Amino acid sequence: QIEEVMAAAAQGDLEHRVTNIHPDSKYFALAWNYNNLLDQVEVFIRDTASAIEQPHRLLHDAIFRNMVYANEGTVFVEANTQDIIAGFQTMEDASDQLFSLLGTMLDEGRTV
Repeated sequence: QIEEVMAAAAQGDLEHRVTNIHPDSKYFALAWNYNNLLDQVEVFIRDTASAIEQPHRLLHDAIFRNMVYANEGTVFVEANTQDIIAGFQTMEDASDQLFSLLGTMLDEGRTV
């Protein structure tokens, strides 16, 4: 089962976990630690995705909130530049946080 879970993870499927390993088994610690590793990777991916999606959503909302449609069907954008600049600043801040987290992980000897 350990090999199956590892093979699935190698293909990007992080949903599976190693289960039903007897505590007295020589593979128990390996299974426990591998499951913990998969949990941490999933949290990292979820946090990274959230850090990227949130500023993108804010920027998207800022742009489309300011759209005005003319009678001829032509779309004019009445850009509120402060909203757009704030969206880009939020994206930059999220990127800085992400790279800081990655740097910390590398400094601690973790692989990314």
